[in-house]
Amino acid sequence: MYRSSSRPNILNFISGLGARDTSIEDCMRMIDIVSHAKGDETEQVVTWIGVRE
Repeated sequence: MYRSSSRPNILNFISGLGARDTSIEDCMRMIDIVSHAKGDETEQVVTWIGVRE
């Protein structure tokens, strides 16, 4: 797949660290991020969901 001329765009999410549950709201947020992503214009390498700052 790496040598393919039409590779899929991939977004990375990390969720549920420290035995935290991934809520439906967290999943909806991930879906929203994916649905608004356009090609190579993603802002972050990885998106952390539901972790403390």
